[in-house]
Amino acid sequence: MSKYNLSWDENKLKRYIKEGRGQGIGKDYKPWITVHDFPSNGFSSRQPGWKSNRVCHFLSHNELRYFYMLEWSDVVTDIREQFPMDLEETLDIADNLGIKHPENRGSKTPYIMTSDFMITLNVKGKEIYKVRTIKPTSELEKKNCIEHFEIERRYWAAHDIDWGIVTDNDIPKTMVSNIEWAYYSYNLESENDLSLKELLYYGELLKDKLERTDGRLVHIAAKFDKEMNLEPGTSLDIVKHLIAHKEIVMDLQAKRCVESSTHSIKRIIKKNDRLAVI
Repeated sequence: MSKYNLSWDENKLKRYIKEGRGQGIGKDYKPWITVHDFPSNGFSSRQPGWKSNRVCHFLSHNELRYFYMLEWSDVVTDIREQFPMDLEETLDIADNLGIKHPENRGSKTPYIMTSDFMITLNVKGKEIYKVRTIKPTSELEKKNCIEHFEIERRYWAAHDIDWGIVTDNDIPKTMVSNIEWAYYSYNLESENDLSLKELLYYGELLKDKLERTDGRLVHIAAKFDKEMNLEPGTSLDIVKHLIAHKEIVMDLQAKRCVESSTHSIKRIIKKNDRLAVI
């Protein structure tokens, strides 16, 4: 569940609904909560989405880290963050449980409860949905968290959608660090002075060189820049782009990709992509 807004009343609720928050899919989806809804003294991040082709909003480091894993998965087709639950349903669940529904202290207006991720997956040609809530292990035993989890669990069970909690212990730090390293080179053609044709040309040459050459990835890329009279760092960006598109597959669990040698590279298009935490 996400943080609650510092100010909340019926007028803001109506405005959010009118803005289309919590509605749409893919590039048209608008999260119920955005990073602009909170003061800047806490963590917040806006990142471009590979799958959704829109800017995505995250309110914690672990939300962003889990997002990288979802983006990397071949079975995930859409990611909708800060996904709202129906207010009447959550109020009813809270009433049945005999617990207090989250509300604004000043206006007493109940908050719209949200789940951190609504995930769309394609499994053997069938579209299914899963909901995941991100929470630090240090907060799992807090009374208000347990109560909110139970509202959330019962809500999604009533909708026949798989719900679960992901903690910091479930997120493999090395893998996430490696994905993040390559992540921002995914759309390299829009961020580079080279044309798409040139990027494809140099990409094929680099794949061939990496197959035939032993050594550190960064050293091979730097040497290729000199050989081709490219700006320093260009070849490494192209390699990261190829990794992001899985045209070059590396062992993301081993160590930081930037330190890798060509022995850890396999030129294959697909690899077992199971993520136990989805």
